[in-house]
Amino acid sequence: MLYKLDNSFSFSPSELKNQVYDILKEIDVDKEIEKNINLIKSYLIDDKLFYEWSISIFQKFHLSIPNEIKNNCKVCKGTSDLPDDMACGNQYDIADDEFITLIILHVVLIENNKHLFKSKDLIRPLTNTFFESFEFTEGKLSFNFDKYDNTVLTNILLLLRKSFSEMETETAVKEINETIEEIETHKVIAKSTNRVLSNFVKPQLRFLKKQLKYYEKKMLTEPSTNNPTNSNGKDDNNICPYSVYTNIFQKSMPFKIAVNHFKIFTTTNSKNGEPFLTKDQLDIFIKKAFCGIPDLPKQTFNQMPKGEKFIIQYRFREFYEKHWEYFGTGQVQEKFIELLTDNFTDWDYQNVRNNFKTKPKKTIQLL
Repeated sequence: MLYKLDNSFSFSPSELKNQVYDILKEIDVDKEIEKNINLIKSYLIDDKLFYEWSISIFQKFHLSIPNEIKNNCKVCKGTSDLPDDMACGNQYDIADDEFITLIILHVVLIENNKHLFKSKDLIRPLTNTFFESFEFTEGKLSFNFDKYDNTVLTNILLLLRKSFSEMETETAVKEINETIEEIETHKVIAKSTNRVLSNFVKPQLRFLKKQLKYYEKKMLTEPSTNNPTNSNGKDDNNICPYSVYTNIFQKSMPFKIAVNHFKIFTTTNSKNGEPFLTKDQLDIFIKKAFCGIPDLPKQTFNQMPKGEKFIIQYRFREFYEKHWEYFGTGQVQEKFIELLTDNFTDWDYQNVRNNFKTKPKKTIQLL
C-alpha cells in the first residue's frame, strides 16, 4: 500500500474535494451539520451564546446588504413574510452555507488538536475569537483568517512551550527534534505533490528551533547522562568522559549536542538488522572528531550496499542545519562534511559535498 501524508501540516485541494464528495454521498448532511453545531455550542459552554453570536452576525450581515436590494425586498420592508418575496434570499443562502462551512472548519481544528486544547477555559475564548473574525461587505459574508490564525497559532505555541517545560530536558529535546523532522519531511513531500502548506508551518518551525536551542543550553546546567558510570564511579564500557576535553570541532558547542544527535545510529537498525554503529564506534567517533584524541581509526558504518548511504549522509546535513550558528556563519558546511569524510571509511569529500543537500525519501528517524 502506498504511503500518504495526513493533513497535519498541509492539504491537497483535489484530495480534499474528493473526500468531501465521498462523505456527502455517505452521510446525512443535516445530521453532520447538527453534530458540528452541537460541538461548537459545547465549546461556548452556554447554548445561548451560540444563538446570540448567530443573531449578531446575521444582523450585521443584513445591514451590509446594499440598499438597492433591500428596497426591493418585501420581507425586509416588513410587508410580507413569504420566501418568494425575499429579494435578498440568495445572499442569505450563500452566507448561511459559508457560516456552516466555517463552523465545521473551526470544529475540525479543535478536535484535531485535542491533545493541546484540553481546557474549556481555552477553547471558549478561541471560539469567541472565531465568531469575532466574521466580516461583512456589500451583502457578502467573509472571514478574517489572519486574525483567527494569529490567535490560534499564538495559543498553540504557548501550549507547546508549556508542554515542553513539563518534560525532562532530554525528553523535550527529543520531542522537539522529532517534531521538526516531521514538519520538514512534510514540507518536502508537500512541495513535490502540490499540497498546500498550513499557515502555521513556518512560524511553528521557527518557534521549535528556538525552543531546541533553549533546551540544548539548559542541558549544560544539568548532570550529564552521556557518560554512564558504575557504582565505583568509573566509566563503564570505556566511555570517554567528554567534558574533560575541549571540543575541537567548535569550542562553545556542548558535547551533549553531538552525542544526542548521532546516537540514533546506535539505536536504529540498517535493513540488515544491525545498528548503523555500535556504541563503541560512536564513542570512538566522538573521541576522534570532537575530543581530538589522536591515532584513532576511522569507523565504518554498517549499511546495505544500496539505499542507505543518503540516510547516513543526511544525518550530518541535519547536524549542519541545526548547529551552524555556533560558528556565527553558515559558510562552514565543509567542516560538517569533514565530520563524515574524515572519521568514517568509504566517504569521498567531493561526492558528499555535491550531494549534501539531498534528502532521502525516509530519514533515519522514520526507519
